[in-house]
Amino acid sequence: MRKQELIHLHMLAVEIHGFISESETIPTNTLEEYDQNGVPPTAVHYSKTAHKESLQLLLDGILESIDHTPMQEATR
Repeated sequence: MRKQELIHLHMLAVEIHGFISESETIPTNTLEEYDQNGVPPTAVHYSKTAHKESLQLLLDGILESIDHTPMQEATR
């Protein structure tokens, strides 16, 4: 994957987390490691590796958010 594609994926993951945060109550510390990393998707001057690590931390936070979100029963 090229750096530009990785940055686009990073941006998409930020948007997904924002959507989850707005629609569900999630633990406040789910993105603590991502925030400490300090590589946002808009920081294009960082290396591809830095974005890859940051994206992985963000995706881990998203998964943790989803794990802590109660499932709603499907209505039939």
